Amino acid sequence: MDVTIGTLHSAREISITVDLTPEELKKKVAAAIAGTSLELTDEKGQLVIVPTTALAYVLVGSTPPAPVGFRI
Repeated sequence: MDVTIGTLHSAREISITVDLTPEELKKKVAAAIAGTSLELTDEKGQLVIVPTTALAYVLVGSTPPAPVGFRI
């Protein structure tokens, strides 16, 4: 599942792919809001830690591919 994390005071987003269900991810984000940081491990085993104070938003899911060609 694709996850995009927005942080405060930064125009760039953090985009990772995780092996979690939407419900597991929702629980991790809720726990992070109550705690000090959001910790996620991507498919390659890399750990991403975002402090809760810098967390702006979390988008879950993948974006549909852009259509190719012309519409009439």
